[in-house]
Amino acid sequence: RLRGLADIRHTIEEALGWYGRDDWLPGSRAVFDQIHADLIITAMAAALARATLPGEDRPATGIAGAYRARDYVMTNLGSALTPAAIAVASAVSLRALHYSFARAFGCTVGQFVRDARLDAVRRMLGSGGIGIAEAAAAVGFHHHGQFAAAYRQRFGEPPSDTARRGHT
Repeated sequence: RLRGLADIRHTIEEALGWYGRDDWLPGSRAVFDQIHADLIITAMAAALARATLPGEDRPATGIAGAYRARDYVMTNLGSALTPAAIAVASAVSLRALHYSFARAFGCTVGQFVRDARLDAVRRMLGSGGIGIAEAAAAVGFHHHGQFAAAYRQRFGEPPSDTARRGHT
């Protein structure tokens, strides 16, 4: 059980001590790269949650953070949109992001990202001139089967029907 920052630091240092070793698990370097990136993003989010934004005299919390997060998501649909990255970009803590998103939009951050991506694909398919796989990849869907199932669940038809009709 971790009792403070010293314990957390020791645990991280111990885990990262394995980083230089290639003999303990195949692919471990990629796993530790992701863990390291997640730790940095989480630390940045925590620091930003205690900071103030230019022109503000208090930390960036509340519904305003959810709207900043929404704007970030909508302009970065093709990027890796993890909750931690969204929290950093919108200058709120991870906890504040989840809470404010539920209050402002009535859904989770993940649901919002998925639905925004699906809506963008539907618009692209409706305007024509783009294939299904290309449209899905452009907004961050990389597993065709999961994309097609989510699309059908949201819109009640497969993406091929939307593409064939060419309108939304």
